[in-house]
Amino acid sequence: SDLNLTSTAFPASTYNWTGPNGFSSALQNPTITNAILADSGIYHLNISSNGCTGPTTNITVHVSPTPSTPAVGSNSPLCEGNSITLTASSTAGSSYFWTGPLTYSSNVQNPVISNAVTGMSGTYTVVASIGTCSSGSSSVNVVVNMVPTSLFTVTSPVCAQQNSTITYTGT
Repeated sequence: SDLNLTSTAFPASTYNWTGPNGFSSALQNPTITNAILADSGIYHLNISSNGCTGPTTNITVHVSPTPSTPAVGSNSPLCEGNSITLTASSTAGSSYFWTGPLTYSSNVQNPVISNAVTGMSGTYTVVASIGTCSSGSSSVNVVVNMVPTSLFTVTSPVCAQQNSTITYTGT
């Protein structure tokens, strides 16, 4: 993102900014577009007005790295009762924030969700952050399949060599 340096306006003034990475500017409020790590450091400002130069003002600026958008994965599809495993690629110094179905959230890079139910099917999204700088979001679709159950009923008693009814109800 951009680094905006600002100063109080003084009538009939000239501004002399200097700083890291070879920075210099005569603007009152200069902007460094697409600031990089090398732009971190101490910036100096001298203001001159009507032939008088004020004291040098210093400000320390820290430019944090923006983490890469994580590559994501999961163990989908899986069956009810199993655990959902979500994975996000690692960027040094990053923290992670996952969201998903049923108001799911986690701050773990590679969370495991135990005892999955079909309602946990859907899109899980993660963002990596370093300080106040966040990556783009990545998403993975998870499918939790229902485990089939079956119930049999038999009309009883059953007589030898006669028709009998067996009923199956499955889910």
